[in-house]
Amino acid sequence: MNSESIIRVLLFCCLAYACGREQAIPPGVLTKEEMVPLLTDIQLAQAEISLSQQADPENHSLSDYLITILKHRKISVETYEKSIRFYSEHPGLLNEVYQAVIIRLNQLQGEVQAAG
Repeated sequence: MNSESIIRVLLFCCLAYACGREQAIPPGVLTKEEMVPLLTDIQLAQAEISLSQQADPENHSLSDYLITILKHRKISVETYEKSIRFYSEHPGLLNEVYQAVIIRLNQLQGEVQAAG
């Protein structure tokens, strides 16, 4: 095995190890469990905006909804921004969160369809 192959194997092992480790959530950042309902609410707000803009394009903005969602969930804007920044820098964790958001949205859709 030449030195280039050894470097590739070591690099692969380092990347595999880094991807497999559980990333610690720093203080002041929402946990995955806290992010899922928050991002679910944001996705629902974006859907509402999209539907509403067809009827009245000037009337709705995500920032209005976001402030309401954050107040309802008792999350500061600073904590939200710090959390979004952290998860954006850790795409593996962000993917886990969004997978859970998708599951939750599918559950909500099923509940609506069952009730309707």
